[in-house]
Amino acid sequence: QEHPVYGLRARGSDGEVEPYDSVPEMAKHYISEIRSRFPNGPYVIIGICTGGLVAYEIAQQLTDQNQAVTLVVLNSWHPTSYSSYRYSYDLPPLLSAPLEFLSITMSALGELRRMPLKYWMQILRYNSNLLLSRLRRPPGSESEDRQFNHMRLAMFRAAACYTMRPYPGSILNFVASARIMEHDTRRVWSELANGGCRTVEIPARRTTDLVASPHVEGISSHILRLIAERHPYTPIRSDDRAA
Repeated sequence: QEHPVYGLRARGSDGEVEPYDSVPEMAKHYISEIRSRFPNGPYVIIGICTGGLVAYEIAQQLTDQNQAVTLVVLNSWHPTSYSSYRYSYDLPPLLSAPLEFLSITMSALGELRRMPLKYWMQILRYNSNLLLSRLRRPPGSESEDRQFNHMRLAMFRAAACYTMRPYPGSILNFVASARIMEHDTRRVWSELANGGCRTVEIPARRTTDLVASPHVEGISSHILRLIAERHPYTPIRSDDRAA
């Protein structure tokens, strides 16, 4: 038996409908999509960055529905890390770009002020690359950028307002450990998982690095081993790859 892998498309990504502003509502919607194709588990739910919070709530609701769930989160923060976005809303196009540059610059200066000198080069490199990525946006992408930022702010507001409850199961947590932050909440999952939490440190700087070579192969191997532990009677092919 093979393990099919499916991705869930975020509501609002097409610009035709508004994105959800509630993590539980997102989870409820995605569960209806999952169970319309696979009515019963076991399920392996994986979420990356803010998607880790949605995956966490999906796992909670599926567990409440007496379904077997394996939960995996990649570089995901606690809702308190998004508290500054609780009342954030879209800005007019003429203001959004300058304020985004100002926000990145002020954030970098704040990190430099608080963090030890040995981390300064990493902070400067990360934020310089972030600013350059904004400058290199292709012409004509303004509409797509506005839609992306609209979705991003809606997700961050939802994350800021999300109240986490203890999870009865176990969690496999991946952290991009090369990124150093002062208020780092990526390891608090161990305090929430009543069934235990296994944290794997990956020497990557960015969240996107986790789903690209050379790191994605190691992460997929960890996940496949976890599936084998949780469901030992389900064979895993030697040529399985992350999707």
